[in-house]
Amino acid sequence: MGVELLDYFLDDTRPKNLGHPDRPARWSTSYADQNRYLINRYLRPHLARVALAAWAPGHAYAVLNGCPTNYLVDKVRRTLSSVISLGIANSFLRPDQRELHRVAVPLRPELRPERHPRTRQPDAIMLLRPDEVPSTEQVARLAAAAPPGLAPVLWAGIVNALAYGGFRIGELFALDVESVLDDLPTGLVAVRHQVIEPRSAPKRLTAPKNGFARLTAICNTTPIGFPLREWIDHRAHVAAAERTAGRNRAGVLVATPRGTWWTRSNFRSRCFNPAATAADWEQLTWHGPVRRRVAGRWVTVQTERHDWRHPVHALRHHYACAARDVWGWTGAELCLNGGWADEAFVISRYYGSTAETYRHAVEKQSGVARSVTP
Repeated sequence: MGVELLDYFLDDTRPKNLGHPDRPARWSTSYADQNRYLINRYLRPHLARVALAAWAPGHAYAVLNGCPTNYLVDKVRRTLSSVISLGIANSFLRPDQRELHRVAVPLRPELRPERHPRTRQPDAIMLLRPDEVPSTEQVARLAAAAPPGLAPVLWAGIVNALAYGGFRIGELFALDVESVLDDLPTGLVAVRHQVIEPRSAPKRLTAPKNGFARLTAICNTTPIGFPLREWIDHRAHVAAAERTAGRNRAGVLVATPRGTWWTRSNFRSRCFNPAATAADWEQLTWHGPVRRRVAGRWVTVQTERHDWRHPVHALRHHYACAARDVWGWTGAELCLNGGWADEAFVISRYYGSTAETYRHAVEKQSGVARSVTP
């Protein structure tokens, strides 16, 4: 039955990433929780009681059609694809059942609108449209719009670190005194941990994404004129003094008012959302389903929801584009400093879809058309 394959996929003792020896043999806590949630919520109801030999495209369509948002269609499709690959590799499924990979569900306009609509095929998902990246002027406006309760210099430093420092948001929140002071004189900062907020446990530190610590290069002055390296050095000394005084026991550069780690959810609601509103960032309004607890039961209701065209993660896209266009980095240099696991992904994601690439292609087409015109 399908439950056997689903349980085997989630088994903590099963070695992971066997096809990628450079990656950890175990999932991170947050990634394991994500897979467990997606499988229990969307895959089990349709596949657990179906014989493995009977799995067919119709079951895959049923799984994807049960997703309440287009965003979840994307995530569940990737999880389902991983389950199918594991099943074929370990003889749970027949090789001819590989056709389940080719199931694609079109976007549904009544669900959450895509910020930038694209197909559901895996190759197209890697394409980064130029308008998915906030402009330098937008980043400058965001850095100048400090949210209530946060010092303007501290907020400007956070925005510049995310947009030009190469940190993921959880990595920035975990950055401590030792990670900075040991290497910053050489222009580098060590990224050793990230803060995670798993469903099954309180927030805590874990290894960075992909399981590897790294060094990342820090510029003296960002393209919007902020002294990033000087700010990081200053914050490290402030954090060291706060730790000595007992107000910042973890010694992190960006601590909450209570001296603990920030989490993504708190940061978005208390800092990013007010600042993005003040900076006049574009907001999308849409009508879609949300799960709420009503009379002691979780139900799906339709309500008006809001989202940002450029969320917090878009600052990481801005970092990649700044490295490519301003600093002239190669894909290998960006992959090394930004902590991506696969250079090929970085090249296809950030170096194959620039505005200049498209402009040059159109100009070359026009030039060829003029040369053959009688």
